[in-house]
Amino acid sequence: MAWRILIFLSVIQGFLFFVHWVIYKTVLSAFAIKDPNIILRIRVSFIILAASFLLISIAANSFISPAIDWLYRISATWLGTTNLLFWASLVFWIIIGASSRLNINLDWKITGSILFGVAIVANIFGIYNSFRPKITTYEIKLPNLPSSWQGRRAVLVSDTHFGNMRGTASSRKLTEKINELSPDLVFIPGDYYDGPLAKYEEIATEMKNVKAPLGVFFSTGNHEEFREPSPYTNALKKAGIKVLNNEKENVEGVDIIGTTYMNSNSYEQLLQTLRKIGIEENKPSILLKHAPFAPAGAADAGISLMLSGHTHLGQQWPFNLITRQIFKEATYGRYSAGTMQGITTSGYGTWGPPQRIGTRSEIVLLKFN
Repeated sequence: MAWRILIFLSVIQGFLFFVHWVIYKTVLSAFAIKDPNIILRIRVSFIILAASFLLISIAANSFISPAIDWLYRISATWLGTTNLLFWASLVFWIIIGASSRLNINLDWKITGSILFGVAIVANIFGIYNSFRPKITTYEIKLPNLPSSWQGRRAVLVSDTHFGNMRGTASSRKLTEKINELSPDLVFIPGDYYDGPLAKYEEIATEMKNVKAPLGVFFSTGNHEEFREPSPYTNALKKAGIKVLNNEKENVEGVDIIGTTYMNSNSYEQLLQTLRKIGIEENKPSILLKHAPFAPAGAADAGISLMLSGHTHLGQQWPFNLITRQIFKEATYGRYSAGTMQGITTSGYGTWGPPQRIGTRSEIVLLKFN
C-alpha cells in the first residue's frame, strides 16, 4: 500500500512540475527574459511553487497550526491559478504558431500580457465565485409519501470541505444560510471535512445552531475515509448530527439511509449494502450516498430518492467535462434511474483550490409534495 501511495504522489508531483515548466517557458519566451540572474530566480520560484501544494498537504495531515493553514491556503490558491496560467500558455503557443504560418507579425509581449491578464482576472473571479453559493430548489414527489411529509422542506448541502481553507467562521456562515431556509431536515452526504487535521469539534459545534426539528443526517464521503473516520464522525455526533454508517432511520414513515463511501461505489457493492440495511420497496426512502456512482444499484434496491455530491461539477473548467464523462447524467442536478429520482449537488465548498469557474457553489432546498 505504501509504495502505491508513493507512486501516486510521484505521478501527481511530476504532472505539477510539467505544468509549471510549460508556464515557466512561456513566461521567458513571451516577455523575452534573457538576464541569467532573473531566469534563475524565476526557475527557483517555479520549482518551489510546483512542490508547495503536495508538501504542505503532507504537513497539514501531520500537524495543526495557523501557519500551516495559511501556507495551505496560499499553495492551494496558487494551484488553482496554475490551471488558468497553463491554459493561457497553451493558447499563447497556438496563437504564435498560427500567426507564424499566416505570416502575421504579433507582439509576443502584448499577446502574453493579454492572455496572462485574462487568466489572473478569471482567477480572481473564481475565488469570489466560490464564496457566493446559490440556492437551488427542487419540488420532490415520492410515491406513498406520508401526509405528514406534505409541505416538508429539507436542505441538501454537501462537500463543505471544512478544514484548512474554510474553518469555523465558514461553518457558522453555512449554519446561518441553512436556517434562513427554515428546513425541517438537513441532509449532508459526505465531505463535511476536507480531510487533513483540523479542529473537528470546534468546526462541527456550529451545527448545533441549525434549526431543523426532524434532524440533521450525515453519511461519510471519501475525504472522511482517507483516514480513520471516527474523529470526524464523533465530532459530528457531539454536535447533534445523526451519522448513518450503512444504517437507516425512520422519520415519520420515510426511511433515511446513509451509506459509507467505500461500501457504495459499484452496482454489486451498493446493492449488497442496501439489502443488508433492509429496504422496504413500498415505503418511501431517501438515500444519502456521497458519490453518484451506480444509481441503478440504488434503484434496483428500491430507493425512492438518492442525494449525492462529490463531483463539484468539476469545480473548474475544463474538469467539468471530465466529471460529465464519468458520471453521465448524474454528474449534476436532477436525473432518474428506473423509478428512482436522483439529485447531485455541485457542493458548498471546494477541495484544494478555492476557485470555481464554470460552476457555482450551492445549497439545495427540497420541497416535498
